[in-house]
Formats: sequence, C-alpha cells, structure tokens
Amino acid sequence: MGISPPAISLPIGVHRWAILIGGSMTEGWVKLYRQSIEHEWLKNHKLWAFWSYCLLKASHKEYTAMIGFQRVEIKSGQFIFGRSKTSEELNMSEQNIRTCIGKLKSAGNITIKSTNKYSIVTLTNWEKFQGEDVSDNQQLTNNQPTTNQQLTTYKNNKNVKNVKKEEKNLSCVRFEEFWKQYPSSRRVDKKACRRKWMTEKLDDKIDKILAGLENHKQSEQWSDEQYIPHAKTWLNQERWETEMNPKSETSTQLQLSPPLPETKT
Repeated sequence: MGISPPAISLPIGVHRWAILIGGSMTEGWVKLYRQSIEHEWLKNHKLWAFWSYCLLKASHKEYTAMIGFQRVEIKSGQFIFGRSKTSEELNMSEQNIRTCIGKLKSAGNITIKSTNKYSIVTLTNWEKFQGEDVSDNQQLTNNQPTTNQQLTTYKNNKNVKNVKKEEKNLSCVRFEEFWKQYPSSRRVDKKACRRKWMTEKLDDKIDKILAGLENHKQSEQWSDEQYIPHAKTWLNQERWETEMNPKSETSTQLQLSPPLPETKT
C-alpha cells in the first residue's frame, strides 16, 4: 500500500534511541525503489521529506529503549517519534508534520501508537521492502557472485556496527541515570565507574541497581554523609545487593524537631 519504500542504496543516519538522547550515526543505508520517481508524493516536497525521514529513522533490528524508568520494546521498522523534535530536525511546522502523518496513515504506509509520554511510528511492510532479501542481488548478472557477497557482507557489517554503537549510547544513558541519582558529594572517579558499568554490562541490572540505591539513600547509615561510600566502591562491591534498614522514626524526629528551650532551675 502507498508507495513502495526504496531499491537503490543510499547512505543514511540510522537513528533509534538517538531521537531522545541526541545521538547521531551516519552509517548504514535503506533501499529506495526507482519507481518512486513516478509517484505523486515526489512532487509534494514536504511529504516526500517526511516519508524519507521515517525510512531513515526506522530501526532495522529489535532493541529495548529506556524512556525515563520505562523499558520500551522497539521492533524493526519502528522508531520513537516526537512531533516537536521532528519539526526541528526537518525545519517544518508541527502542523505540516501532523498533515504528513495523516496522509501516510490514510495511505497505509505507517501506523502510530501514542502515549502521554511518547509515540511509536511503525512502517508497514518494512520486512517486505527493507528486510534482507537475496532478490535484490538477483538483478545483477550471474557472473558477479563475489561482488554480491561483498555487498551483502558490507551491509551486514555496517548494521552490526550500528547496533553496537546504539547499544553503547543507550548504556551511557543508563549510567548517567545512575550517576545523577548517586549522592553528589560521593561521586568520585566517574571514568572508572563508567568503565565498570560497561565492562560488567550493568544495563541489565539497572532497575535493581536504582532500587538498591534508593533503599540506601533512605537508610539510617546514609543519613551521615561520612558513611556513604564513593560511587566507585559502591559499584565494585555490588552493594545494591545489600538491603539496609530505613531511618527510624526517632532519628527522623530528632532531625526535624527544634531544640527544646532550656529550663531554669
């Protein structure tokens, strides 16, 4: 339905979570079918720009994004969408963006699912038009098997690099989330802490780590700053695994109540 997304290969910036964290990549490519030149959308420059933008933003592989504290599963052919951000990136008004979305939805080229925090755009028939398909190579002559293999290998290698870079960007975001929540006076050796985070792949434990950190911040022991370990020590010793006792009511009252007046004898 709609136009057939793309068969010549064009270099692109494949953005995923980068929409939210400001990352940017310029490797990879999508297919742009030659028959698109005959479509009426080509004459509508704003619509064509927005459709091209959707192709470039769509993920080529499933991954998990973090939006605040929420994990969002993104499938191939989908991307996280924000109207104001898109308006800025395309230098188009938000009204024009809304109009383009309406046209693509009515043509059956995209669907969009929105929440109060974000929207996910899905390009229909993504795998059919953009997936790995040997039929593209069959257009070349039979005496070019080596060239075909090199092209396919090059594309796959680029995509693997994209995934690794995107995962690294996402990991940095999760580390920064932890770093901001750790008591500021005890944030020491951020570089070593980030290295520990990446090496141990602590992204998978982000929920448990943040929950453990919150437990410690509300504990009796951490009410005295001198007993709060440096962030590096806390990570190295995996202290999020240790549950600490919360502040007692007596301790809280002592902190909040004004001193009693002296009595004359």
